[in-house]
Amino acid sequence: MKDNIGQAGRLMAYLKGELPAAERERLEQEMARDQRLAQLVEQLRDRAYVSRELDRMRRFDVNRGLRRLRATVAAPETVPAAAPAARRLRWRAWLSAAAVVLFVAGAAVLWHQHRMSVSPLEIPREVVQAMEKSRAKGQTGAEITKMVGEKAPAGVVAGLERSEMDEDVRQELLHATRVKTYVDKEYWVALPDGSLAHLAPGTHLIYPERFRSATRDVYLDGEAYFMVAHSKGNRFVVHTAAGEVTEYGTEFDVDTRHAAGTRVVLVEGSIGVKPSGGQEQMVGPGEQAEFGTGSALISKVDVAPYRAWNTGKIEFADWTLERLMTVIAKWYGVEVEYGAPEMRLVKVSGNFDRYDDIRPTVEALSEITGLRMKIEGRRIMMIQ
Repeated sequence: MKDNIGQAGRLMAYLKGELPAAERERLEQEMARDQRLAQLVEQLRDRAYVSRELDRMRRFDVNRGLRRLRATVAAPETVPAAAPAARRLRWRAWLSAAAVVLFVAGAAVLWHQHRMSVSPLEIPREVVQAMEKSRAKGQTGAEITKMVGEKAPAGVVAGLERSEMDEDVRQELLHATRVKTYVDKEYWVALPDGSLAHLAPGTHLIYPERFRSATRDVYLDGEAYFMVAHSKGNRFVVHTAAGEVTEYGTEFDVDTRHAAGTRVVLVEGSIGVKPSGGQEQMVGPGEQAEFGTGSALISKVDVAPYRAWNTGKIEFADWTLERLMTVIAKWYGVEVEYGAPEMRLVKVSGNFDRYDDIRPTVEALSEITGLRMKIEGRRIMMIQ
């Protein structure tokens, strides 16, 4: 009888996403073999079904039922073998009490699902247009693989092992979906909760087929701009080899290949960063955090280059040339050299589209500023 109580608790833990990975896998194997068990789980997931059952329970003395259940569990099981009718009565009593337990727990699941519900993400039109232009220009491309039944890349395994994530999360991500962008391509990934990740070239992102637990866990190696669907009780966590980023807001950029280690720039909302071996530190809008191990260095930063990289457009009025060239350098992956310090301070106004070729962009900028500009390989040189 106690095993049956344990099974009820096990089902509720599974529905709430709190069952350990190994136990969850065993239960799902049982569900595959037992159609009645699978049907029960689906019924408990059905809000309309549970609501109807809870409505019926309003006329049922729940406390009395639970007291009877506890008394039944505590009583020794000494039903005589020659009393099948008594066994049937006792079994029926158990079913009634178990139903109370399951449906009371089902109500808790409904509350849990409501608390953990994710608000739909509204993707700005300019981001949708950027995605369309990127595809039209042939700038979108990635390899997408399932890391189930195949040997995970050594670099991915090493990064996951260095991170301080829970072992259950690590195992889940080792059997998840891996997206790897090509070295000259970008890619947008719609995550299971509706969040959107814009991956830079040469980036790995790993995420599960669906988020099962109280956190939405992904692993990043490279750079990505995240637009996260909001949830009051379901945190979104980006794990990296150097630490983790927890989302309490909306939009942020994570780069694990920055010179200082991992760099996180918050565009909107609020995030917490937790370097390996350190404590969580909060970051506000317009701030960046740089960390490797121990603690994070937090400072003010211009978010325009990151927002513009995600949307593919920028409008500027009385910007310094240096600020604008920071955006363009990020867009095209180039370095900028100034022939004289005062060139950085030249004021410019206008607008550019990231999906225009770099040469017409530089030519237009040269005409706006009156400065001579030359492109050599991956460099833009300004000449006096």
